[in-house]
This record gives sequence, C-alpha cells and structure tokens, in this order.
Amino acid sequence: MLLALGGNELREYYNDQKRVEIATMSIKSEIEVNKKFIEKRLPYYTAMVDTLNELIAKHGKSIGAFKIKISGFHGVNPPLLRESSFNTAISTQAFADFEFHKADRISMVYSFQENYLKMIDIYLTALINRESPTIGNLRNIFSEMLNIGKELAAEYDRALAAL
Repeated sequence: MLLALGGNELREYYNDQKRVEIATMSIKSEIEVNKKFIEKRLPYYTAMVDTLNELIAKHGKSIGAFKIKISGFHGVNPPLLRESSFNTAISTQAFADFEFHKADRISMVYSFQENYLKMIDIYLTALINRESPTIGNLRNIFSEMLNIGKELAAEYDRALAAL
C-alpha cells in the first residue's frame, strides 16, 4: 500500500513538473512574440513623435490633427499583445508550481503589459472623444507608447532571462 502511494506521489510530481515545463516554454514563447511585436512598433512611434514635434514647432500644439498633413501617419496602431499562455498556466494551476522568483518576474511583466494596454486605451478613448484632436494630443499618445513601450521591451528581456 505504501509503495503504491509513493508511486502515485511520484507520478503526480512528475506530471506537475511536466506541466510547469510546458507552461514555462509557452509563456517564454509568448513573451518573445510580444517583445518582437513591441520592438517592430517602436520605430513607427519614434518617427511619429519626431514628425509631430516638427509640426508643433512650426504650427503650435493646438492645431487640429486633421487640418494638416502628417507625413508618415498611418493611424495610432496600438500594440496587440498576447497573454493566453499566462492565463492558461494560471487556470490549470501550473503557475502555482513555478519557482517563486520566476513566478514573480512573469507576474510583473504581465502586470506591466496590462497597465501599458490600459494606458493606451485611456489615451485613445480621450483622443476619440475629443471633437477635434490636436497634434499635441497625438504627440502625447505616441510619446507614451514609445517611452513605456521601450520600458516594456526591457522588462520582457528581464523576464526572458529569468526563464
């Protein structure tokens, strides 16, 4: 009887460790995809900040964004970041078996990501609700997406190093 219980515990331990391994690989892959996505958007955000700063210097920040031609403008293009692997790891309880330092770093990066997306949503909602968005408003959203996007990319690097 004790041998059967011991064997069952070993099997459960092995299954838990396998689930953690699979979840870790999946989360790592998801973070890599998100990092690449952000890094591909950063040059556009940089170009838009530069262009809008030039226009602000020339016309002032209060001029309507649709009253002048903004060279290179192709929309705000907020990032689309994934979190399904992280959510799956939590819902399957695989995340509960992660080493604390890994779980802490992963939680931190996904929390940062969630706050980044919420911030962009708030800016976009404010921009859309304005009767006439200005180039100053546009510059602010691109500046935030750029600056915080760079911080998020660095946070992704730290999370990947921990995994």
